[in-house]
Amino acid sequence: MISGLCGGFLWALDTVILSLVLAPFSMSFAAPLAATAFHDLGSALWLAVLTTLRRRWPAVLRAVKHRDGRRIMTAALLGGPVGMAGYVMAIRYLGPGLAASVSSLYPALGLLAGALMFHEPITRRQITGMILSLGCLMLLSGGAVQGSGFWPGLGFGLLAATGWACEGLLVQKADSVDNDVALLLRQSVSGTVFWLAVLPLFHGFGDAQAMSGSLGLLAAASLAGTASYLCYYLAIHRLGAARAMPLNITFCAWAPVLAWLFQGTPVTLWQAMLCAGVILGGMLCTL
Repeated sequence: MISGLCGGFLWALDTVILSLVLAPFSMSFAAPLAATAFHDLGSALWLAVLTTLRRRWPAVLRAVKHRDGRRIMTAALLGGPVGMAGYVMAIRYLGPGLAASVSSLYPALGLLAGALMFHEPITRRQITGMILSLGCLMLLSGGAVQGSGFWPGLGFGLLAATGWACEGLLVQKADSVDNDVALLLRQSVSGTVFWLAVLPLFHGFGDAQAMSGSLGLLAAASLAGTASYLCYYLAIHRLGAARAMPLNITFCAWAPVLAWLFQGTPVTLWQAMLCAGVILGGMLCTL
């Protein structure tokens, strides 16, 4: 449980740092994608250093040849180019607090994906949780719907939640791969796809070059994200994806607090209650 909660806090920290990186690029569509490319590549480099220090490269090579290793690489595509890109785009349109709230629906979506992909049963209590999460999300939209960026941000946040839900289920099935090896495969595949496919497709190299002046913040974000994912993957393997996901979404509660501390973004009691409702709904989905 502690590892899951730590993963949530560190992901909130990652979110706020990325919002600082993106602040000067508010008019650029491709900037969030460039930030994600730096983020996942930086995370892969941090993990490569860790793997070298621990002399774990033979384990990485074995995982690449194994079926579970290929599952991790598939999860990388869903959690990285789909999930992480959607999340950073949501931060761009909604800010870190509301983006965290929207994307925290992924435990509910993970429940639905588990039923469709692995024929896991859904209870009435879990359905209640999904309704509660969606209802609180709709109420959260009341303060932001006036802005033209809300609906694109909502779409990107839901895209992130879908990608992360599927990623968590695949990681749970790949239980023969150690957490650090799994994450190295995940971030390496995601970072490579971003630099070789996503950025060329969306003409993002100009923003990537301009963003190189924020390498310190990007390195800090990727380090926080790496630590968060290590905690999250550990929680998945110890508790299962259904229990690890709601622990991880506590970042929804931490993100507005950290945004207030670092950026002075105001947080009302009503917003805090709705964020708590999203989290509670996600937890009900896993009981």
